[in-house]
Amino acid sequence: MTALYTALVWLVVAAHFAFLIYLPSGGFLALRWRRSIWLHVPVVVWGIGSVVLHFWCPLTALEQWARPRAGMAPLGSAGFIDHYITGVMYPSGGTGYAQAAAFIAVVVSWVAYAVTARRRSSSANASPGLLGRLLLGPRAARIVASPGLLGRLLLGPRAARIVASPAVGAPAHPVDLDAGTHGQPRSADAGSAR
Repeated sequence: MTALYTALVWLVVAAHFAFLIYLPSGGFLALRWRRSIWLHVPVVVWGIGSVVLHFWCPLTALEQWARPRAGMAPLGSAGFIDHYITGVMYPSGGTGYAQAAAFIAVVVSWVAYAVTARRRSSSANASPGLLGRLLLGPRAARIVASPGLLGRLLLGPRAARIVASPAVGAPAHPVDLDAGTHGQPRSADAGSAR
């Protein structure tokens, strides 16, 4: 039975380390796997609550319960971080610095996530895609062809290339949708008369 409790202690220790590694790095993983941000948000909230509001940690409580049953010395009242990490991975007085570094990593990763999410949404909205081409016909590329000033500022010189790529079957000449031509190509002399 002692082996079962020993295995439980090591599983809890592994889960604790996984949490502490995922806390500062999960936002960077979300840059690759976008939906994982929804797992990272509660982890960060719990981390902030543990540091600022001194939330009770169920993993620490489980380890404190299992260690005596496994024949191990008690964890003590200091908890997991003080037992395994403080004085081992950083100096004894460096807990505040380690916590600050972890939360700075979270902020940097979330800012990068927001920037890449904005870029993805603006480039996704810029192209009409296959469904847009089917619904709007060859005029689809001309309707979304201009990224505007904000799009050029956010996307840089790539903006015009991203949104101005012609749709399949789009006419090679401009279509003036505002001039009352009802989608017909305007003649070159009509454009110069303006």
